[in-house]
Amino acid sequence: MRVEVIGAARLVLGDCREVLPTLSGVDACVTDPPYFRVKDEPWDRQWDDAAKFLTWLAEILVGCSATMNDWASLYCFASPKMEWDVQRIVRQHFVFLNSIRWKKPQGWHMKQAPKR
Repeated sequence: MRVEVIGAARLVLGDCREVLPTLSGVDACVTDPPYFRVKDEPWDRQWDDAAKFLTWLAEILVGCSATMNDWASLYCFASPKMEWDVQRIVRQHFVFLNSIRWKKPQGWHMKQAPKR
């Protein structure tokens, strides 16, 4: 776990399973969990199926919710493939206000066949 102070903000970086129990009164939780089988890395392929991944993510989000102030914001990144499932899990624990989608120049959308 690493703590950085930038102005009045204190950023805590580390494995959320270790960090979350040490926090309270959080104004923003920004989490970039594994995307579930997008990367060919052990950390992104540690679940046998999507249901197990979503159960794990729900546990993490419950931990986030327990640390956050009532007016706090959650930013949870997800792959396009899992977007709706992740949103469903988020909606179970938070008031869902908005979805933001990045269109990266080198992103997945470039892999589709061009329209003729």
